[in-house]
Amino acid sequence: DLSAQPEVHYRIGFVSGFFIIAAAVFFDAIGFLLMLTGIGEIMTEIIGFCASILFFIWFLFLRVSYFSGRATAKLGIMGAGSLIEMIPFVNGIAPMFTVETATLIHITRKEDREKAEKENAKRVTTAASVLQQTEQQKAQYLVQYQQMQQQVLESQQDNAIEEETARAA
Repeated sequence: DLSAQPEVHYRIGFVSGFFIIAAAVFFDAIGFLLMLTGIGEIMTEIIGFCASILFFIWFLFLRVSYFSGRATAKLGIMGAGSLIEMIPFVNGIAPMFTVETATLIHITRKEDREKAEKENAKRVTTAASVLQQTEQQKAQYLVQYQQMQQQVLESQQDNAIEEETARAA
């Protein structure tokens, strides 16, 4: 059925997305708890750096590129999050890893849906083109069939006239 919703193959499935966001919440919670203890400023920077590398590799493993598709949105959210994370004392309070990863997952899933819709539209266009060509060929065959019928009828009429002429003579 060409009119049905296209099947979307998400690079980040529900389970993967859940665990990515859970990890982000974990890192944000650790940063917040460390900020409350007083040793948090240095530790949150170290944890933040490690978490950033982890998420980069994780998204890379899931074939999510920061530089394709909606690259401006992806780089913008990651850049804004990184800048906020660099602000002293804010980096432990603001849940930027959670916001960044959830937004990146949303953007990536939207890209995947748009790609599936484009591929579905291409299939529908191709099917419509094939159907149109088939209808044109059908019309051509019908004209050829009618011409052949006309030729057979004319041939039969000519034969009947020749027989009539031969009998009359």
